[in-house]
Parts: sequence; C-alpha cells; structure tokens
Amino acid sequence: DLSINLTGSVGNEVVNWGRRELENPRGNNNILKSALDYAQLALIDPNGPDDYRNIQIVGGDPYACRMAIAKGTDDSNYRFSDRFVEDGSFLRIQSISFGYTFPRKWLAPIGIQNLKLYCNLQNVYTFTKYKGMDPEIGSANQDALLTGFDNYRYPSPRIYTFGLNLTF
Repeated sequence: DLSINLTGSVGNEVVNWGRRELENPRGNNNILKSALDYAQLALIDPNGPDDYRNIQIVGGDPYACRMAIAKGTDDSNYRFSDRFVEDGSFLRIQSISFGYTFPRKWLAPIGIQNLKLYCNLQNVYTFTKYKGMDPEIGSANQDALLTGFDNYRYPSPRIYTFGLNLTF
C-alpha cells in the first residue's frame, strides 16, 4: 500500500511579525543576520570634503530601511511596512503512508496468519519561499480578523509512526 497526500495554497500573503521583531537592531533580543542589510553611508574619497557631494551608499542592501538616528524615532528597521508581508504560497507533503503485507505462504510455516509492516509520515516537507517557520498559520489568537498574521506561531510538527500488525 502507498498513499501520498499533498496540500497547498497559492496567492495568500502572510505578515511575518516575527521577522519584524527579529530584524530590529534596537531591540532587547537576538536579531537575524538580515538586520545587518541596512543602507550605510560612507565617504567616496576619504581625503575629500565631508559633505553630501562625497557620500555614497555602501554595504548591505541600498534599498533596505535605514537605521534610526535616534532611539524613539519612526525611521528604523522596526517600522512596519510591506517588506514584512511575504508570499505565503506553499505545497506541503502532508502525509505519506506505506504498508507491506507479507504473503501468507511465507507466514504459514511459522504459524502466523497475517503480518503487515507500515509507516506513516506526517508534515514531511513544505515547499515555500516564506521566510517564517510555517506559511500555513491560520489566524492569530483565534481572531478571524488576524488571518495571515504570523506572530511566532509554532510550526506544524513532523510525525513519524511505524507499526506492525501481527495475527497468530
């Protein structure tokens, strides 16, 4: 026996609130490496004038949000924007079930009527470009108005089940 079940979704968007929190360099927690991809200013010619004509953007992503100049301002990586809205499309191998029933002619000489080995794998793999843990998030706090809002939701567990059916 072999059974493979797939599930998926196309076109949904997910607010990755966890990424917003973990890319805030002014927070009190660990941050993601991607928080370092902010635009930085540097002098074009270190020996040249120290004004706007001698400044260039270097390092990181030149289109990323810039760091806040002062704490408490709105110009920071923490500011909410559509950069935290991600494509939540996915295709998941939801389950794979495999079973093998041994032929009775092999079992009869040792006094066994039936022998079946089986395994069931759940949440095997998810194909997605979503940067969070699981694009299939449902709603936050069971609130229908917060559908597609990922606030550190625990991902679906991967489960492996193995078994043996034996009849004497």
